[in-house]
Amino acid sequence: MATANTSRVAAFARLRAEVRARGLDQPAPWHVIAELAFHVAVAVSGAVIYFKSELVVLRLLGMVVTTLGATGVGTNTHTSSHQATSDKRWLNELLLYFGFPLFLQLSATSWKHTHITMHHANPNVDGVDGDADLTPWLTLTEPPIARAPRHMRFYYKHQWLLVPFMIFMDGYLRQFEHWHRVIGALSDRQRRSKAHVYDALALCGHWVVWVILPSLFLPVSQVLVFHFGRLFMIGYPLFCILAPGHMPVEAVATTPDAGGADFLRLQTAATVDFYTNWYGRLLTSGLGYQLEHHLFPRVSHVRLRTLSFMVRDFCEREGLPYRSFGWPTAIWKSWMAFKHPKPVFDSLEEAAIHAVGRGVPAPRQAAVSNMTPRIQ
Repeated sequence: MATANTSRVAAFARLRAEVRARGLDQPAPWHVIAELAFHVAVAVSGAVIYFKSELVVLRLLGMVVTTLGATGVGTNTHTSSHQATSDKRWLNELLLYFGFPLFLQLSATSWKHTHITMHHANPNVDGVDGDADLTPWLTLTEPPIARAPRHMRFYYKHQWLLVPFMIFMDGYLRQFEHWHRVIGALSDRQRRSKAHVYDALALCGHWVVWVILPSLFLPVSQVLVFHFGRLFMIGYPLFCILAPGHMPVEAVATTPDAGGADFLRLQTAATVDFYTNWYGRLLTSGLGYQLEHHLFPRVSHVRLRTLSFMVRDFCEREGLPYRSFGWPTAIWKSWMAFKHPKPVFDSLEEAAIHAVGRGVPAPRQAAVSNMTPRIQ
């Protein structure tokens, strides 16, 4: 077993060397910033449609448009949170604070801890990865159901019916949680840092930009309806983008003692991809290539499509799971994970074997025919 793992690690080192040789590890700042400008323009256009229209239908359209723009801002600056937009750290940090606390009212420091530090190192690890722990409101795994009292077991059996309605609250709950963490850090001298101060200022700036300034020129009631309507609506695109990578039953869950030191097995077993059209790739900023992103978090999202063919070849050669589904299928599987919660494996080897046998990968011929030319 140790020999096989050593062999995979050596093969992965060769893959990383090939990625560097092809220039795929090089950032593409102007490409990413141009996409960010497009998403901002979409969000602003939606706001203009909303406030300039008298018809309810057009106002609803404006809110949908601005929500899609805001979603794109979030996925785009997610790249910056991984220091992958530019080789200049200050620019990555500036874009992160612009996209998360200022534009979306999500804490940059909280995101770095929960997503980059905890989630990326421990995807779907029970009790460690906070993204996979939705208890007590929901559960994606079987153990909480087994431990729950009888009335909660009944609730969890039917939880999948409530998910579409609970997603409505996702944006609000995320913002509340992030504010709580920032305030908690600022109140603790040992934890408080300049980053938390900048975070709090940017979070306050969100209210200035999106609520206070517009209220100087527009009816306050309209501004508040627009603000909170966009907040409640954004939960749906976030679920459609973030859930497919780790929620489907194909993305296995493991215990902390399952052997997480086997980085490659853990990442490939707990992660699946989804594929979509050009606008889907633009909106998601490469998050459909979730496995590639987990293996190469410092690679810009504009390179992930090209990288995906190399990663797939690597996984097939090394006997590692590589699953990719159409986007609607991946969303459906994410929802059905609440109807049929998955087991938590005590053995990473068993989990990887289970993962290899789950799911139908994307048609290889179709993928190759759409392949982006590799960078020389």
